[in-house]
Amino acid sequence: MQLNYLKIGFTNSVLINEKALAFVWSADLSKVADIVGYRYSSNKGTPARNPIDMFRSLLLMERFSSR
Repeated sequence: MQLNYLKIGFTNSVLINEKALAFVWSADLSKVADIVGYRYSSNKGTPARNPIDMFRSLLLMERFSSR
């Protein structure tokens, strides 16, 4: 998290949401790639985003939408 967020000015946001961020960064979400991997095409359109990163985003959105 230090490399990705603290050095580029998101210190307050990271510290306020530290527990939720730590949870999604440390969770083993490798099964997500296995489950949705067949939906990704290797030769069509723009390069696909990492499905694990997308799922992390979804978890955080769900976590913060219930506040």
